[in-house]
Amino acid sequence: MKNLALYCLTLCATLLTLPVAQAQPALTEAMKAPPITLESGDLALHILPARAWTYDEIRYKGNPLTNPGSHSGLVFNLGAGKFVGSGHTEGGREQVQTVKLTVDGKAVDHSNGGTVKGDVVELVKESNLAGTDLKSVLRLKNGVLECEQDLKVNDEIMLDQIYAFMFQWTTQTTQWMAKTTKDTLREGDFTSADKKWELLDNVQWTSIYNPVHKVAALTIFPEGSQQGENIRHGYWNVHASYHKQYYQPVSKRALSKDSTHRWQAKLIIVPAEEGQWKEAVQNAVKAQQ
Repeated sequence: MKNLALYCLTLCATLLTLPVAQAQPALTEAMKAPPITLESGDLALHILPARAWTYDEIRYKGNPLTNPGSHSGLVFNLGAGKFVGSGHTEGGREQVQTVKLTVDGKAVDHSNGGTVKGDVVELVKESNLAGTDLKSVLRLKNGVLECEQDLKVNDEIMLDQIYAFMFQWTTQTTQWMAKTTKDTLREGDFTSADKKWELLDNVQWTSIYNPVHKVAALTIFPEGSQQGENIRHGYWNVHASYHKQYYQPVSKRALSKDSTHRWQAKLIIVPAEEGQWKEAVQNAVKAQQ
């Protein structure tokens, strides 16, 4: 009997020391809606509400430019691989509280999914993640995508990384070109080793070319979103998956209580033949100035 009692005590003590799986918060009601597609001009975004109302696919004239298996939107890395935001739940789940969809200034019911089209299609979500409040805007305006992230920190938080924007371009893309904040024009390709980073710089704009669909994806960043930390602006060359574009404004530091942060990006798809795409991109940049 004594041996049995000792065995039970030992077993209980062992069980108490085992790691306990942390239950993920359930999807909010706003995140239970079916997928919806937003269209303006030749550009379309496929939105997944279950992934915190982020897009999993960008299409131009019906052609997919991104890998649908990858995440977009704003993501925190809390350290030790604990990511939270968008479709990442390793460190918790982003909780979407409200969603507003307007088409040419008029409110639209988004609860039934489907496809909505207009000259100006705007999706605004408000959510909570890791003790912060986030307002994200995706605005399709005559075939141009405008992205905005407004973050409010309620309590000081230590972060390994923040990715403010991610664009998961397919491996059909072959070359990139960017203009740094020092007015240097940089160029490169994706012939490097698997999982090697390209660019890694502060930029005014950056672009990537897809010769299959004969388009360049040009991303322009206003002054407050040109500087970053660690990766800053870069492309991750994962041979089997994508050439994924990241903007990392924060790395390995705390965000103070009650601080606010704003990041913006504008995506323009530039049609161009392979031999003329760099000139076409620079002309498109000039047209925005």
